[in-house]
Amino acid sequence: MVAGKLIGGRGRVLVIVFKVGGSTSDVRQRGVEDRFKAHSGIIYLGVRINDSDPVKAASIVLVSFAVSSEPVFR
Repeated sequence: MVAGKLIGGRGRVLVIVFKVGGSTSDVRQRGVEDRFKAHSGIIYLGVRINDSDPVKAASIVLVSFAVSSEPVFR
């Protein structure tokens, strides 16, 4: 899996979608969930919705990684 290799097979992954029910967002979410479940070193933090707002997306990233106990870089 390319994404797993890009992050070294370990770390935290978060999916940010622009809205609930968007067909491409739903497909992307399922694909990420399926792929990352196969990697024991990858912690899937789930899906967050940003309503197409880049400021909200940035806030989601900061909060999501701050509350996760795993370090961002190893």
